[in-house]
Amino acid sequence: MIEYIHQIKEVHLDFSKINSITDLLNENDKTKNEGDVVFELCKPVFQEEPEVGMQVVITVLTELLGLHEAVMSQAIEEGEATVAANWAMDCRRIDDIITTLKDIQM
Repeated sequence: MIEYIHQIKEVHLDFSKINSITDLLNENDKTKNEGDVVFELCKPVFQEEPEVGMQVVITVLTELLGLHEAVMSQAIEEGEATVAANWAMDCRRIDDIITTLKDIQM
């Protein structure tokens, strides 16, 4: 699971096709940056009422919390106390954010 987390952040360039700076620029143009992808995914939500957007944010954070809990559990099983503690701290932070968002009146 921890390896999976690191793979998420990888850039999806096909380096086997890159032999020059021009090739790199061409391949880079083919990839969308993270901000563009996020904006495109959010466009339908922007058309809805604010309550829908808030629920989407809470849902995304809840899924992120589940991922953090799974990685933390795996780190505990693997005897990685420091890693587990770091993930646990982030779990608390994410949970606090979710709780705060749920308290906001729309």
